[in-house]
Amino acid sequence: MANLKELSDSRTALLWFDPTRLSIKPGLNGRDMADPENVAHIEALAASIQENGFLQSKPLELYLEGESIFVTDGQCRWTAVMLLRERGVVLDKIPCVVEARGTNDADRILNQNIHNSGKRLTPLEEGRNMKRALALGKTVAEIAAKLGKSLTYVNQAIDFQSAPAEVHAAVVAGEISATLAAATVRAEGNEAGAKAIKEAVQAAKAKGKAKATAKDVTPRTKPVAAPEPAPSAPYAPDDGEPGGASWSAPFQARAVEWAVECFGVSTCCDATTRGNRFFEEAAELYQASGATIADAHALVDYVFGRPIGEAKQEAGGVMLTLATLCAALGFEMTVAGEIELARVNVNIEAIRAKAASKTLPGPLPVDSAFAN
Repeated sequence: MANLKELSDSRTALLWFDPTRLSIKPGLNGRDMADPENVAHIEALAASIQENGFLQSKPLELYLEGESIFVTDGQCRWTAVMLLRERGVVLDKIPCVVEARGTNDADRILNQNIHNSGKRLTPLEEGRNMKRALALGKTVAEIAAKLGKSLTYVNQAIDFQSAPAEVHAAVVAGEISATLAAATVRAEGNEAGAKAIKEAVQAAKAKGKAKATAKDVTPRTKPVAAPEPAPSAPYAPDDGEPGGASWSAPFQARAVEWAVECFGVSTCCDATTRGNRFFEEAAELYQASGATIADAHALVDYVFGRPIGEAKQEAGGVMLTLATLCAALGFEMTVAGEIELARVNVNIEAIRAKAASKTLPGPLPVDSAFAN
């Protein structure tokens, strides 16, 4: 049986294929190619490829099924190339690579959620892929582990696929966020939720807003969101998520207990040191969410150019914005905290040694900003 290396039109470190020999397997890609945002994305890609050529640093990923060569990663780029071809701009060959051995259709579907480095899939498209993977035999736990999401997130994304078509249409049109639409349908049910969303969109437009927010949603049967648990009632993990008996004590108390054991009481209670480490971790999360160093410098200049706030109120703001950022990134912040606390609890000696190696004063966690 032939393989892709033998079938390619030419070979370097990459495989080069005539794009007309490639195709998209029906039902495999979760992206809605009729979505106006996706149409605009394809046009932008086509313009870039026409101007700069097809970048070798972003090859298509292919697999062979029978005599068909399917694109498993890079549908938008391939579609842009074919669009240019229709307009008389022909690329004879484009760079490609072979997908990882042992990949099946369920993996290919979920890999779209992971590999997506250009225009991100919408939450609706991500949920569509999860539902397809479920139908192909993956369990919710396997999907969550593959994508690095919580079981709650995956279950809610899959459930939202059964929401009425008009709700999906409102999300695609940008009239309401997928997160708010899903929460409304989950709280109200499909029929009442769809009506609440329709009314929210109308209310937003009456106020001159293009997109409905939570303030525009009027509950029809019960509150859209359940009240937050009291501080004395810690978050209970879903089945399969990290946690257990150790979650019975409040998270802050267990975090302080770890810090005292790791660093000692004086360091643990030093607000300056703890503030430096908090700012470091916050900056790393900010960077991981896609921000640039220029954005960070601009915000530092902005914040330190304003009056100093009250620590307790600012801590509340940190908790609120962290919760909403984690929701936007697709995971439960409490679960992330439990995972990290479990990790550091088994690495106390290494963490303590790193802290002890610092001899120079200043906010950096090590003596040199360029240390490994």
